[in-house]
Amino acid sequence: MKVGLAPMAGFTDAPMRLMAHRFGAAYCHTEMVNARAVGDGAAASMRLLDVMEGEGPTVAHLYGSVPDEFAKAAETVTRLGVFTGIDINCGCPAPKVAECGGGASLMRKAPLIEAIVRTVVGHTTLPVTVKTRLGFNGDSATVFDIVRRVADAGGASVCVHARYVEQFHAGTVHYDVLERLVRESPIPIVGNGGIKDAETARRMHECGVAGMLVGWKAVGHPWIFQTLNGSRGLSLRGTKQSPSMPTVAEIRETLMEHIALSLKHKTLLEKKYPGTLRVPPEEAVALDFRCHLFRYLNGMRGVSTLRGRLHGMTTLDQAIAVTNEILARELDYRQRIGKT
Repeated sequence: MKVGLAPMAGFTDAPMRLMAHRFGAAYCHTEMVNARAVGDGAAASMRLLDVMEGEGPTVAHLYGSVPDEFAKAAETVTRLGVFTGIDINCGCPAPKVAECGGGASLMRKAPLIEAIVRTVVGHTTLPVTVKTRLGFNGDSATVFDIVRRVADAGGASVCVHARYVEQFHAGTVHYDVLERLVRESPIPIVGNGGIKDAETARRMHECGVAGMLVGWKAVGHPWIFQTLNGSRGLSLRGTKQSPSMPTVAEIRETLMEHIALSLKHKTLLEKKYPGTLRVPPEEAVALDFRCHLFRYLNGMRGVSTLRGRLHGMTTLDQAIAVTNEILARELDYRQRIGKT
């Protein structure tokens, strides 16, 4: 079964995707990108579609609500020649997306979703997919109608976050509804939502999904892909061996590689799209990488100190120095308990 990286605004940039690919993700999504801006060639949006050398299969993830804007965006994405598919967001609950008529608000307009998919299919040679949710709440599982319409419009598959819009990213994952959807759908269903370990991945797998997308758990933990494909001692088919946790040395090596890739990418972006970073590349990494850094070091000894000191950091040297302190404390702790 293919396990990929779900689209996450502010996270799934080229360096994170490259790290996910290296750890076994079958494919990755870009961040959410505005279809209108892509069609217009806006630099600030085009840089979100930048792909680094060495990335594996990557899907362009677009949002919006106007078919003609999606048509232009689809042509642009196809012309770039670096993507393996186009994914349409029809489920993001973020107000700035939904209030513009895109994301979750489209779930109340299934005919419009069908029109958008049909338009994109007609303006690209790439597979066209949709990412959505079950519905707005437990009283309105509109996903069944949406899936049928996507299929009728020529969509290749639908990824379903098995929660309702009102739940945002927490609460019960409704496997029962997802399982029923898989049985009734005329096209493949990819599962998403709440995949954080082997147990939750297996439960999703039992629904009969054609694949899975991992979201938040992959931030600062690319090893999740090794765990789910079996290379860290566990597979979805039920190997009983517990998955091995990364050593401090592995965490340090992976974290530093991710930082280096981020600096390289920011430097390239500044050359390709001057002024869109607003600050020099190194400072941009020091500021933007915080969200990844906290995830890499989550649960380690002294990480609370890092949180307090990081707010005043504007250089990578400062961030790396504090990170090394945290890793040294964690290594000392693990040596004392016999798990390095």
